Amino acid sequence: MEGSLAGTDSWFRNPKSQVSSHYGIGKNGEIWNWVDEQNTAFTNGRVDKPTWKGYEKGVNPNFTTITIEHEGWTGQPWTEEMYAADVYLLKEIAKRWGIPLDRDHIIGHNEIYGKKPNCPGSGLDWSRLMSSVQMPIYRNQQVKGDKQPEIYYIDYGGVRHHIPSWDFYVEYFKGEPIVIPQVELEKIVEGKPFVLNP
Repeated sequence: MEGSLAGTDSWFRNPKSQVSSHYGIGKNGEIWNWVDEQNTAFTNGRVDKPTWKGYEKGVNPNFTTITIEHEGWTGQPWTEEMYAADVYLLKEIAKRWGIPLDRDHIIGHNEIYGKKPNCPGSGLDWSRLMSSVQMPIYRNQQVKGDKQPEIYYIDYGGVRHHIPSWDFYVEYFKGEPIVIPQVELEKIVEGKPFVLNP
């Protein structure tokens, strides 16, 4: 996608386009669903110098992929909301279809069609996406970082709470806090989006 979700939606609805995608993710984190996962979307049919390990010669990649488009222009950094939505969606798709969450199965369009080197563009930090998608999801859980003693509570609605009276929460939750990397806890404390298990 080069442009907005609304513009892409309009193009997909034009019979002359002959293209489609299963999903689109907007800069504010909204997720659009155009094609059901069990049906074929027509995005990845052209093949040129593929580097994707899952590519089978003679098999149209449209039949073996679920496609997610992303709002914006090549080179624009992904927003925090886009990363959060992408991680959520990737985990859900992987759970439904039993897909491993690794770079052999989460790929860019350019790994099928080499003539689109900027799909996805340089605005995507692959390392960040993959480390986030492979990290466990926590909800309704008390957590602490591995470097500091402060304990926090993550609730289903995404609210980050510092716990001033830990005795109450120990009694209520009947357990010890999960220890997570300090850098991930700091993201929560700073109010950056994190993915919640529905």
